[in-house]
Amino acid sequence: GGQEHRLRGRSQGDDGEQRFDLSLVPAGYDTRTQTLTLQRCKFESSTGQEFSTAAVVKLGEYVALGAAGSDPLFVVLRVSPIER
Repeated sequence: GGQEHRLRGRSQGDDGEQRFDLSLVPAGYDTRTQTLTLQRCKFESSTGQEFSTAAVVKLGEYVALGAAGSDPLFVVLRVSPIER
């Protein structure tokens, strides 16, 4: 836990191309309840949409981290195990 993970990308919307940054800082994973606790989730886009929150995500389920802007952009996360 505690190490920041960043995702940068682009999406195409009605207003043209948007760039975004999503950073996640995990606090820990509980193997008994299969939940990931994120101490910080921060979203920022080139159009000015942004939010910051914390979340608890259960393995295999979808969770809406937040929505930003007058024409809302929803950011949804799903945690899946990685097969090794």
